[in-house]
Amino acid sequence: CRVYPVPCFLYPVPCRLCFAGLLLVLCVCLHLPQVRFIGANHVTSHELLAFNTVWLGLQAWELLMWLEARTTTAQFSRAISTALLTAVGSVVGGVVVLTLAGKMTPWTGRFWTLLDPTYAKKYIPIIASVSEHQPTTWATYVFDVHLLVFGAPAGLYFCFKTLSDSQLFLITFALTAIYFSGIMIRLMLVAAPAFVLLGSLAVSTTLYTYAAHLRETAPEEAEPAAGSAAAAAAAAPPALKRSKSKSASKSFTQLPYKREMAFTVCAMLCFGLISYTRHCNWVTSEAYSSPSIVLISGWGPHRVVLDDFREAYYWLRHNTAPDARIMSWWDYGYQITSMANRTVI
Repeated sequence: CRVYPVPCFLYPVPCRLCFAGLLLVLCVCLHLPQVRFIGANHVTSHELLAFNTVWLGLQAWELLMWLEARTTTAQFSRAISTALLTAVGSVVGGVVVLTLAGKMTPWTGRFWTLLDPTYAKKYIPIIASVSEHQPTTWATYVFDVHLLVFGAPAGLYFCFKTLSDSQLFLITFALTAIYFSGIMIRLMLVAAPAFVLLGSLAVSTTLYTYAAHLRETAPEEAEPAAGSAAAAAAAAPPALKRSKSKSASKSFTQLPYKREMAFTVCAMLCFGLISYTRHCNWVTSEAYSSPSIVLISGWGPHRVVLDDFREAYYWLRHNTAPDARIMSWWDYGYQITSMANRTVI
């Protein structure tokens, strides 16, 4: 079975896996209309137009590769021209016809906000009023990813230094995710894996480099070995002498306090990783896993307890009719339903 590269810049994938993926996408697309909430939105939505176009483009590419192996060069050139014109015309014409017929859902305010951060504030204030749609601050980045704020730029540097298919995929994913996370704070969930991958690449590369310096022998221990190497080089042919002299000059060019500097860097990285682990455990347990609606701020004598949410739900339960309808955001709606025993719109 033929093995071919896929455009996701990873590794060659057997064709049986691509056929499995093709069947999976087809089965999912055929079963999604059975879900009443989704219907045909996965086909008629502008926001998924790019995904559908890329998927169809991959299938067209595989069809062209199949034709290339079974046709001549002239026939294949004509097939490419015909396929490109047909594909572009079909996609553009289909989008135009469906849009004019009102079958395709329009671009939503959230999509335009990703491209223009001021769009929601200008045209859809109700979207801009949601806290999770606000731009992400630097304090939030430091609070959420801690040490990885400094590890991600180093990871990008190492990706560009040894550029390959996998590094190119990581660069594209990381830059896109970090850009979107700066526009909308809820997209920090998308940027977190990018920070983790880039930070782990930076830490592993740095530790690998400096740990090699720690394993090097001291200059006093290397002198006897250098003497024997020099004697062997003197008895070698001239061409071999030149090559050995170059390698010897590189091996003996050492910076002062090289091992001490490597030990310091490794110790600082270990301390940073320990601090990162403790910070993540604290953030997970205190900031993002507290089920209480009673908010506590401050520490010691300046501690303040905010019980406003519970008191508001208590007031709703005792001052509204049992069949009252409360209009609220979905996150507060869950709490109103459970604590105030009222239906939420």
